[in-house]
Amino acid sequence: MPAGDNLPPPESTLPLSLFEMPEWLVRPSVEACRLFNTALDGMFYDVPGLNAELGAKDDVAGAMGEKLPSPSSISMRWPIPKDRCC
Repeated sequence: MPAGDNLPPPESTLPLSLFEMPEWLVRPSVEACRLFNTALDGMFYDVPGLNAELGAKDDVAGAMGEKLPSPSSISMRWPIPKDRCC
């Protein structure tokens, strides 16, 4: 078999655009999924307790001079800021 005969077809011949969602639909879809997930979290998890525990761990890590996993001002906030979404 000569070299180069076993290559995939170029991207221009693949109909991948059929599977792409329009941009105006992506953000509302993601936000709806996140809102649904947040509602489920509120029903099945002790969210205030978890938030308090994670905040306490952040305080300990900050006191030891370790890097925090996320800035405290934006952790556990809803809705997610537009600059951090998608």
